[in-house]
Amino acid sequence: MTLTVVINGGDCGTVTLAKQVWVGVPKFNSLIPIGNQNGYSPEEPSVSIGMNGEGCNQIRMKVLFDADALLEYQWEKFTTDVAWSVNTSSGNILISPQCNTNFSFRVRVRNSCGWSAWQQFEFPLTRCTIACDIPADPSPIVGANFLVSPNPVTSGLVTIGVKADAPWFLIPETNDPLNTSHNTGGNQLLERIRVNMSIFNSLGILVQQYTNLLVHPTPAQINISNLPSGSYIIIFEYFGQTESYTIIKS
Repeated sequence: MTLTVVINGGDCGTVTLAKQVWVGVPKFNSLIPIGNQNGYSPEEPSVSIGMNGEGCNQIRMKVLFDADALLEYQWEKFTTDVAWSVNTSSGNILISPQCNTNFSFRVRVRNSCGWSAWQQFEFPLTRCTIACDIPADPSPIVGANFLVSPNPVTSGLVTIGVKADAPWFLIPETNDPLNTSHNTGGNQLLERIRVNMSIFNSLGILVQQYTNLLVHPTPAQINISNLPSGSYIIIFEYFGQTESYTIIKS
């Protein structure tokens, strides 16, 4: 709120003084860079290369809350394999990655009125010359019922196919010579297969969802190019049955 005082000096004129005063618990304002970093966009700044051809840039930021007389910050990091430095008396944060990965954390702050709401952040760290835990061979993931490829995902496109012996979808062989379905031990796949599919990020947040996705006879292709680099869990659901796969987007 704004407090305004008007001082009437008579013949000497009038002076108006205004002061912004915060009432209540703190409220999140922004996350800003410190120094010459232009935000925490992966493109800023350029990656520093070490003697061995590898390197990472540290990221310095500050979390701002609207309130006066902040007493204490509370931090919680979800990405446990990335080093950071924070302070309970300030909003400064220093992130020191060793490789490219998704990074997530949350923070809240307290004043004399109480704690603010938690503010959560998630963004890709791509200021290193190497990525974290990405397999060298983009091979398909083979599960009980599905084929998911490639892994890691480099183009943003993921192909979902059904295994020839997928137990979810096998029905007794019809012995129809005109039936071109895959035959496995006297059984055959359903001619058309649709499933529900959900994609979750490393925090368990739903990021994409598909209903009645056709995956057979033609494999489905989905686009995840809009998702940040990192690890994702794909969950298939078919008449109450679920099956999960983990993919890496590089």
